[in-house]
Amino acid sequence: CVGCVWWGFDWFTEWFNLLGLSLYASKRKTMNFAKIQAPIIYAYHLEPTAISCSNSYVTDLGFILSSDLDPRLHIELICCKAF
Repeated sequence: CVGCVWWGFDWFTEWFNLLGLSLYASKRKTMNFAKIQAPIIYAYHLEPTAISCSNSYVTDLGFILSSDLDPRLHIELICCKAF
């Protein structure tokens, strides 16, 4: 439910503001994981700033996640760092 996610973002942003923390929308990315060729794309926002969407891959906590959930890109980049 897109509306539920939107409500979650608003609540999350308010909670961070109450704690005196900042969410940098410019550092955030969204990615769609789907088996269909044309998934529904939704533009997410944190306050007035739109969160950019990545169509290829994102890095989260050191893991490289591709939109097709194939681990080869992550393994390749980790192996290249080892040499």
